[in-house]
Amino acid sequence: MSRLTPICVPCARSMRCAQNEFAVRDKRTPDSPATVWSGDRFACPDCGSSVVVGFGSGLAENPDAPDTDALEFRR
Repeated sequence: MSRLTPICVPCARSMRCAQNEFAVRDKRTPDSPATVWSGDRFACPDCGSSVVVGFGSGLAENPDAPDTDALEFRR
């Protein structure tokens, strides 16, 4: 199955994968604990804008561990 890459809107360029298994953390809520997800970070070769896509694998067992270096997702 072919997977389309993200497109940078300002530059109209295909983004390239800059890092696989990029960690992103959801915030803790009263109903659920913080969770760390693994995705792929794509970056624009012209302007450097980036996005993280392809979540669903690599759920961390202990997302509150101090050594977890994850981007915290803001809603």
